[in-house]
Amino acid sequence: MATFTYWRNSGLSGSASSRVGPLVEIHDASAFDGTGALFGFVGFNSITRENAGSTVIKQAAIEQLTRIFGAQASSPTDVKFVDWSQEKYTATQDDRQAPTSHPHYGLPSSAKKLHQLNWYFAGTESAEDNGGYLEGADLVLAQLDLSE
Repeated sequence: MATFTYWRNSGLSGSASSRVGPLVEIHDASAFDGTGALFGFVGFNSITRENAGSTVIKQAAIEQLTRIFGAQASSPTDVKFVDWSQEKYTATQDDRQAPTSHPHYGLPSSAKKLHQLNWYFAGTESAEDNGGYLEGADLVLAQLDLSE
């Protein structure tokens, strides 16, 4: 985390994507008060992350951010690393294996009757097609008839 959004002063958005990593998605997560923060998703599977350890991953992320956003990224005031696959209230042992295909989304048949009670699920997770993507959320919203 940076104490100011120096990348903005250089005309950079704070967003990036990478096929090299370790961060495959990077976003500007700065606070409204101007405190700067860059956030990213590590693109290695759970076992690789565990074997590498947080110290190695953090250092590799700092080096990557320095290549992308400049020398000021080499001296962050703080670096946080959370591996959600290791959190007992977030993931199960089965979550340690990466999916081999895009997961199936959509509501179970028991939940589809909830629209009769004026309960609507309009998130991407409720989409039968393109679930998990912005397009899925758009499709669900288009299917809802909320004009009544």
